[in-house]
Amino acid sequence: MSIRRGWIPRRRGPLQQRRSVVIAIAIVAAAAVGVTVGLTASSKQLIRRTAAAVNMNCTLVVPANPLSAPGLATPYQLTATNPADGPCNEANANQSAFVQAAVIDPATGQISVYNPLVIDQGTTPAVAPVVPTLPAGGVVGIWFGFNGNTLSFVGADQVGATATTPAATATTPVATATTPAATATTPAATATTPVATATTPAATATTPAAATTATAAATPAPSGTGPATAVNPVVSPAATPSVTAAAGGVTTPTVTGTTPPAGADTPAASGIPDAILQGSNCVAGENIAGQGFSSFTQVAACNATAFFQAANTAIQAGLLTVPSPGTAVDGQPCLTTRNFGIIDQDQSDNVTAEYLANGNGQTAQDTAANQTAVAGSTTLFNGSDNGLIDFFVDPALGCTPWKVPDLANNGTPGTALPLDEIQSAAFDGNNVGGPEALVPLNDPMTLDNNGNFSTDKTNAYRALVDMPTLPAGETPAEYCGDMESIQGVRLQQDVNLLIGKASPLATASNLFTFLASRLQASFVNLNCQNFGLNNDVSITMDGNGVAVAACFLQQVNAVTAGAGNPTFGMTVCPATTTTPTASASASATASASATATATPTAAASVSPTVSASASPSATTTTRHRHRHG
Repeated sequence: MSIRRGWIPRRRGPLQQRRSVVIAIAIVAAAAVGVTVGLTASSKQLIRRTAAAVNMNCTLVVPANPLSAPGLATPYQLTATNPADGPCNEANANQSAFVQAAVIDPATGQISVYNPLVIDQGTTPAVAPVVPTLPAGGVVGIWFGFNGNTLSFVGADQVGATATTPAATATTPVATATTPAATATTPAATATTPVATATTPAATATTPAAATTATAAATPAPSGTGPATAVNPVVSPAATPSVTAAAGGVTTPTVTGTTPPAGADTPAASGIPDAILQGSNCVAGENIAGQGFSSFTQVAACNATAFFQAANTAIQAGLLTVPSPGTAVDGQPCLTTRNFGIIDQDQSDNVTAEYLANGNGQTAQDTAANQTAVAGSTTLFNGSDNGLIDFFVDPALGCTPWKVPDLANNGTPGTALPLDEIQSAAFDGNNVGGPEALVPLNDPMTLDNNGNFSTDKTNAYRALVDMPTLPAGETPAEYCGDMESIQGVRLQQDVNLLIGKASPLATASNLFTFLASRLQASFVNLNCQNFGLNNDVSITMDGNGVAVAACFLQQVNAVTAGAGNPTFGMTVCPATTTTPTASASASATASASATATATPTAAASVSPTVSASASPSATTTTRHRHRHG
């Protein structure tokens, strides 16, 4: 099991005019680079001490009817998967979990985003979440990201927790589930919504012929009101606990989910059947025959396939126009999450959501209003491929990410994972700029519990990001080959655009050395050496474990004006230099200032560990986790 990166929170002072940001440091990400170039002894000791001090496996408590407006506005609760390993705190950026939702109006094709809040279990938000107004018949999808190792999921119906404040009561009915069926390329076996034995009175609908969203258990009440008119699966009243708002606490009864068929591999959200998770089509991994539940570790989604099908239908009907990624300053297509010029060993993972945290560890949605209301707040970000492109690479290359109205932030345009994937499918799916990168069998997140390839688990993951099932895409060997050749060329061509930009982490002196380190580590984590390939990249680390230089076996000239790669002509970099560099922290600070009024920094990181063997015949039983970006 790998260690994760640390984060340095900087507080927003009363005289600061710009937003503060969270800048990640070299606690974990450098471990990936250390796989082949080595870490200093002091760096390794720091990594071990940091990992031992933080519980990296946490659980999210999912509210009832999470696809409805009241459900979206009900905070998710973070808690330790195993309390003996220590607590989990959302404001601890090594443990932060993130939730990102999108809704599409099938009548107009309009997509909007909304980032539900995560709080510590048993606490209240710094500011109650905004209740979104959803379009009639809208289809909601939800995606999750995590800065730790493995994020588990449980419905509020399973927790039996007691709320510290009165729960929010849904007064608007939610339409019964008429979400379009998943596309043919989506793996089947999403569990049907179970009807549990009614141990409490069912919620009463306010209008006839509509299922009512039960009150959200064990969470603080959201502010405002909003209609819950989106057409999404809901847990039936008989299967959802009815809760009464009362001072002093609310108890949530347990509801039993449907057990998956024995001997079959099926997508699932957890190893324990759960009515709320199944009723909302949540998937966080695969139930594998003979192994049990195999988690994606950091990634999950609810109702993703229905959302993407509605979006694809709107595109085909001419209602939704997907903007072109555009042309970069280098004259080439702007990069997307499916372009081999930017992917890593676990592409299309984690989200672009962000939260604010106050000095007491309470969190709030990151909105313009809350930035004023939560004095001295810290901004929390999810390390993600999407964030790396949207917040770092796009600005460096002169590109602009696709944005749509944020329902929590008064309609201010915002980014989101599903937008990136729809755009990637529309453009890289047509082989613009090269072959399309699809999640491969050797992705560490899709290996089974024994470290072996799993077609079913890979297909389940692909479904969460609207990718076709295997055998579409490339073999692991082809994926490794294209990643090395295409990305190595693009990085060298764009060196003058990247080398002067801030690194997302203090593990690298600039964006160029960061991306080169990430590519070098991805080769190792995908076990590309097993396919007779050579790692095209070598990295030089300074005395502080910071990547300060990158060399490439295949040399390519820069295509834009500038000094180029300082090590051009060197095919192999020395592993270390004895001269520390201050440029990593300096560039991070510069990035904070430069992007404070626009988009967040610290949205990505290098992968820190070697994954389990990607060979189908691997016998190791250790699941290696990794930090990525």
